[in-house]
Amino acid sequence: MTRTLIILGMHRSGTSCLTGSLQEAGLHLGDVNQKTRGNEKGTRESMAVMELNDAVLASVGAAWDDPPDDGIVWREDHKAQRDQVIKATAHSPVWGFKDPRTLLTFDGWADALPDAKFIATFRDPYAVAGSLKSRDGFPIERGLKLWRAYNERLLSVCSERDVTVVNFDWSPSRYRQGLVEACATAGLRAPANGFKFFETRLRRNESAKHAELPAELRTIHRRLQTAARVTMHRARKRSLRSNGHDEDGRNHKEDPSVFSGSKSAASDRLEKADPNELDALAHTLAKGRRWPEADAAYRAAQDWRRRSLGFRSDNQGVRSPIANAAEARAQIKQACKMLARFGAQYWAADLVGLLEANGEQRSLVENSTSWPAGRALMERKYVPLPAPPSDVRKNVLSVMIPVHNVEQDDWLCEALDSVLGQGLDEKRCEITIVDDASQNPTAHRVAQRYGPRIRYLRNDRNFGLVGNHNQCIAQASGEFVHILHQDDRLQPGFYDALLPVLQGNPDLVAGMSDTGYINDRGRLTSEPPAPQSRGVLEDWQIRLSLQLRIQFPSIIVRRSAYQAVGGFSPSLKFSFDWDMWNRIAVSGPIWFEPKHLAQYRVHQGSATYRFGWLERVQDAMQTVALMQSYVSVGQRPAIAEMGIYKFFERYWTLLCEGPPEETSDDQQQLLDFLLSGWTRPGEAKQVKTKLVALRSAAAG
Repeated sequence: MTRTLIILGMHRSGTSCLTGSLQEAGLHLGDVNQKTRGNEKGTRESMAVMELNDAVLASVGAAWDDPPDDGIVWREDHKAQRDQVIKATAHSPVWGFKDPRTLLTFDGWADALPDAKFIATFRDPYAVAGSLKSRDGFPIERGLKLWRAYNERLLSVCSERDVTVVNFDWSPSRYRQGLVEACATAGLRAPANGFKFFETRLRRNESAKHAELPAELRTIHRRLQTAARVTMHRARKRSLRSNGHDEDGRNHKEDPSVFSGSKSAASDRLEKADPNELDALAHTLAKGRRWPEADAAYRAAQDWRRRSLGFRSDNQGVRSPIANAAEARAQIKQACKMLARFGAQYWAADLVGLLEANGEQRSLVENSTSWPAGRALMERKYVPLPAPPSDVRKNVLSVMIPVHNVEQDDWLCEALDSVLGQGLDEKRCEITIVDDASQNPTAHRVAQRYGPRIRYLRNDRNFGLVGNHNQCIAQASGEFVHILHQDDRLQPGFYDALLPVLQGNPDLVAGMSDTGYINDRGRLTSEPPAPQSRGVLEDWQIRLSLQLRIQFPSIIVRRSAYQAVGGFSPSLKFSFDWDMWNRIAVSGPIWFEPKHLAQYRVHQGSATYRFGWLERVQDAMQTVALMQSYVSVGQRPAIAEMGIYKFFERYWTLLCEGPPEETSDDQQQLLDFLLSGWTRPGEAKQVKTKLVALRSAAAG
C-alpha cells in the first residue's frame, strides 16, 4: 500500500533540510531540483508541483510572496493537472512532495489525498525575514508579514489535521530526534548511519532576540513551539517504548492513551472547566494531539482573560462605576492577583518551552536564548571556595558579618550584642566583621570598641555585595558558618536550638529557625506562620523553588556544604541568596526550629533596595530559570509558574500603592514589562488606565 507524505512550512524555514533528510530515509520525491540559488543542496521541490501551485495562486491574483486573503477554490483544469502530477509520482511505498506554496493551496491537495500524512517545520520569524532579505532583498517588515501569513495557515492546518511539527531552531541533537519522529510518522526507517543531509551550516541568518518579536508574532511562534514539543514528547515516548519502558521510564506496559475520548466528551469538559484551568486543559489536549479541542480551549482562556479585565472588541475598556474607596482597594487586590497570574503563565510557558526545545540550561546558554526581555539566560558562575586555613584553630562556629560603608553604628552594635548575649564558648566560636573596603571607619571603630572578642577584616579591594558574602565564607574557620547582616539581630536561644542538632547529625547540611520581620525602629511587623513543626524540612527544595523562604539571620550552614555547592553566584545580583538556599537544599537535609529566634530588618536603606524594580524582577526570573534544572521535567510548568507568580503579585501590589501621579520612571519600566507579551496592542494601555482610575478612587 502506498503512503503519501506532504511536507509543509514557510519559505526559508528548513523545509529543504527536512525533505532532504526524509529522502535519505527512503521518501520518494520524483524529479526534484538538487541545487538552486540560495540553497546549495537544492530545495528538493518538484517543478511540476511548484508550477501548479503558482498557476493556482495566479488564478486568484496572488503569488508566493503575495498570499491571498481567503481560501482558494481550485479550477477544474487545475484539479486535472494535480491528478496527473500525483499519478506520475505516486508509485513507491512512501512518496511525497514539498513546496512552501502548498500552505496557500492546501485544500486542493488535501481533497485529492485524504489519507496523506503531514510533517511541518517552522523557524524564528526574524531568521526567516533575514534570509528573505539576503536572498530576495525583501525588507524585514515584509518578511515578517509573510511569515505571519504562512504560519497562521500552518496553525489552521494543525487545528484540523494530525501534523508532526519540528522546529528548525532546535539544537542539532534535538533536531535529529525530531527527524527520527518524522520518519516514524511517514512509516520510514531512520538511516542507520545517521542523517547526513542535515548540517548545522545550513542554518544561516540566526534569529534576533526572541523578546523583540511583535506580540502577534510571539503568539503564533509560541503555539508552533507547543506543537513541536508534542513531537518531541512523542519521540521520547517512542524511544522509551522501544526499550520496554513507559514515558516515565518505568519498565512496564504503557497505559492506554487518556486522549482516546470523543470530541463531544472534550467539548463537555471545556464547557464545564473552571476558567482558571482553561490553559492547563488546553495544554493537556495539545499533548494528546487533540488540536481542534486544544485550540478551542486556548481561545476560551484568552477570551475569558480579556473579559475579566474589561477588554472589549472595540478596544474601549469597560468603565464600570466604583462605589467607594474600599471597593476600589478590593478591586486593586483582585486585579494584582489576576495580572500576576497572566504574566506568570506567559513567562513560565515561555521558559518551559525553551527548556524543552533546547535541552538543559547549558544548551540555552550556548544558544544565547533570550529570556526574559532580551536578556540571555546566563550560566550560573561557579565560585570555588577554599578550605579553612590550616594555621587557624578549628572553630565550631564562625559568625561572619559582611559590611560596607556603615553609616550609623546602632544596628551593627545591636547585631553584635544579640550574638554575644547567646553565651557562646569564646574558645570555639569566632565573630568576624568583614569590611568590603569601606570609605568610612565606622565598622572598624565598632570592632575596636568591643575589643579582641570581635575580629575585624578589611578587604584589600571592593568585592561587591555578592563577592563580600563569598569572602565571609572563605575567611571562616568554623565547621558551621552563620552569615549575619549588620542590620539584623538574633533572639535568645538561637544557637542553643540549632548547634547541638547540627553537631549530632552529620548528614544535616544546615539548620534554621523561624524568622520575624522588624522595621527600621526595631518593631516586629510580621511573624509568618512556621512552615512545619520541629524537624527536617519536608520537600524544601521544591518549596524554595516557589518562594524565597530563608533569610540570612535565620540559617546556619555547614561549611563543607558551601564548599560542595560553591559560593554565591555573581551571575545574580538581587536574588543571589535565593539561588544559594536552593542549591543548599538540593545538597542535603535542613533542620527546622519553629521558634521565632531570628529577626530580619526591612528598610529602604538596605543593599537590596538599591536595585531598580525591573532589575529585581528580572534577576528573580533568572533565578527561577536556573532552579528548573533541580526539578523533574513534569514538575517544571507548575513550579516555574508559581515561582514567577509570587514576586509578580508582590510587585503588582507595590505598583498599585500610592497616588497614580507618583509613578517613577523605574516603576513605569516595570509596569511595561509586566504587561509585555501577553497583551494585545492597546490592551496594555487599557490596563494602565483602569489601574490609575482604581488608585485614584482608592486614595479617596
